[in-house]
Amino acid sequence: MSTSLMEVCTKNLSEKVYYSHALNNKTYDFFEKLFISEEIAKEETQNLKNSILEKSDREVINKHIEDNKDITIISGIRDPIDRALSLIAQNLNGLFFDADDQTDEDTVSRLKKEFEFFWDDTPNKSTIKEKFIEDMIKADQWWFNQELEESFSIDLLDTPFNRELGYSIYRKKNVTLLFFKYENGTTLLESGLSRIFPNVSFKIPFKNAASQKKSHSIYNALKNEVRLPKDFLEKIYSSSLIKHFYDKSEIEEAKEKWMKRDEMYPSITSKYSITPTACILIPLHNHAQWIKKQLTSIFDQWRNDLELLLIDDGSTDKGLEVALELISQRTEINSTVMRFEKAQGLGLVNQIIKYTNASIIIQCDSDDYCLPNRINKILDCFKNDPSCRLVTSNALLISEEHIPLTLYDCFHKETILTDSSELVDKWHAPYYLGATSAFHRSIIEDFPPFNEDLCPYGFDLITPLRALLLGSHHYIPTPLVAWRQHKHNTHKTAGAGSSDLTQKEHYLSLELRCLAQRVRDIEHALQEQKAQNSEVVLKTLEKCNKHFQQSFDLWSITRKELDNGRSAGYEDHKKLKLSVPPLQSLVKNTLYTYDYNSPLSRVSAQWSGFHDPEANWIWTSYLSMIAFQIPDPTIKELRLTFSTTELQKKQKISFYINSDLIKTISTEGGKPISISLPLRGRTTHNITTLMTQAHNAISPKEFDTKLEDERVLGLCLISLEVI
Repeated sequence: MSTSLMEVCTKNLSEKVYYSHALNNKTYDFFEKLFISEEIAKEETQNLKNSILEKSDREVINKHIEDNKDITIISGIRDPIDRALSLIAQNLNGLFFDADDQTDEDTVSRLKKEFEFFWDDTPNKSTIKEKFIEDMIKADQWWFNQELEESFSIDLLDTPFNRELGYSIYRKKNVTLLFFKYENGTTLLESGLSRIFPNVSFKIPFKNAASQKKSHSIYNALKNEVRLPKDFLEKIYSSSLIKHFYDKSEIEEAKEKWMKRDEMYPSITSKYSITPTACILIPLHNHAQWIKKQLTSIFDQWRNDLELLLIDDGSTDKGLEVALELISQRTEINSTVMRFEKAQGLGLVNQIIKYTNASIIIQCDSDDYCLPNRINKILDCFKNDPSCRLVTSNALLISEEHIPLTLYDCFHKETILTDSSELVDKWHAPYYLGATSAFHRSIIEDFPPFNEDLCPYGFDLITPLRALLLGSHHYIPTPLVAWRQHKHNTHKTAGAGSSDLTQKEHYLSLELRCLAQRVRDIEHALQEQKAQNSEVVLKTLEKCNKHFQQSFDLWSITRKELDNGRSAGYEDHKKLKLSVPPLQSLVKNTLYTYDYNSPLSRVSAQWSGFHDPEANWIWTSYLSMIAFQIPDPTIKELRLTFSTTELQKKQKISFYINSDLIKTISTEGGKPISISLPLRGRTTHNITTLMTQAHNAISPKEFDTKLEDERVLGLCLISLEVI
């Protein structure tokens, strides 16, 4: 913030503006001893020298003080550990070691040890550099007294800090001190500046050169990795200065943030020798008829490095009883079960990281279930990309009776999203289905707790942006979740997609609050220097503000219609509601063709990922899925004959039966081929699903702009034989 503050003051004030970490001669002597000690390379001292005034500037200020001319000082306080970690990252090469040739992981590992060494009072700091680092890391313990009380007779503890304003103004003779709390952000600081300089308008820009450097990634990694013993934290946060500016809840929250996990949650961690890789999170609310299916699907792919967190959110049925019975039968599973008498809604988000040690949280809604290999595929994304903060996937939509309905997405390939400014434009793309999400704990931990009064709904509308502010978002096109469609789906009860005016207005108002939360998240990320690229994030902020204004206008129009007496029961009857697509029964020893007028072609065209039938074939898209009824238990396999587009020499094709990967083959474009697909584990009502994935599928127009066909062409299906 200091860089931005210096910039805005220099721009708006006619007076001379100085930037320095020191005004007292004792502090200058403190710096000079290091500069002349030869314990630090001369070329590495420049960053430190830039933080204090040149001798000529000091003489000007001292003369100003002697002549009793007005001086305004702007200073503030920051969480002591957070400030120390920032100092370490910004002065890495100068004060610690050359990290240019080291990986971030090795650098952070070394710095963690250095940090603990200098915070600890026990080890003897023998060299000038070691004493300097220790004093700088612990500056909160002496700096304010030396710089403000000794130099200007300003005792911060004499006057209560104005927590409501977020800043206090101290006046002593000709000196005015504007003192702020870093965590309160720039808006309140701008208000304080306007009080001191009433004829000037201040807007502090989000700008910090550190966010573009290696030091920024090191700083964020240190915040995620550094954890301290409880007694250590008690000592740090018990100082009179910290208690003066931070209330009890803020201090407890800070201690919890920096505390070693095994001391914070001994009841959880005492059973296990290692920290779990991931936490399977199940929010349960009145889904007694479906929770067994979800738990069974999770247990079928359980790993030793997982833990289970099940939170009953005010259920009134016997869902918790069903869940406890199943969990009790799996004694090897690390589980934590909680219950709230009253539904918490989005308030549950604030509880999650308090009850798990895992870095990754995999969401498993209690009315859905996991498809095979979901957990492994998710964890592979996080393992292969350290910057990954969110993983979502495609989904298989199912009815209340477990009947397959359609694929959520048939057109998008595997994608890694990194640009937060593009997210606003892709907001309705299928990358953001919350029921399929798994996220890094920093999605919650690196932002202020949710205020339900401001944002009561839509965590899955918040996580994608947070992920791109902190790192990357991976989308897996293979369906990994069976997403159950019923009248109590959260998005439906909130009014999403409804043409009923009352419901529509209600959902728009919820979406507005989510959009406002996105703006708050961006401002927080910039303020806390969490953003990976501040220029991109500033562009994102501009787009989000514009999106908010557009949504507000739409809500205002809808609200006016409602206020003018439009019927709350108004419906658009032309809108088709989702129903079960047609199911064709397959008979043993029968050859079904995909001719233009064949029943199989007409049925297939009603399912997701199929184009319209043509003369003797039907094309699929990148993904396709269809369900068949196969009542005859002696049917063992399906023999599928197909070809692929001649525009590509090679095409990689995967085939799934009931969401299990059966085989992946490579074919030559344009040449028919027949393959056998063994049937495995039929679902409810003797229904079997067949899914195809054409990994290299493209449209003819994408291949050659002179061609007019814009369809994405996967498989050209010719016939299906039941054996």
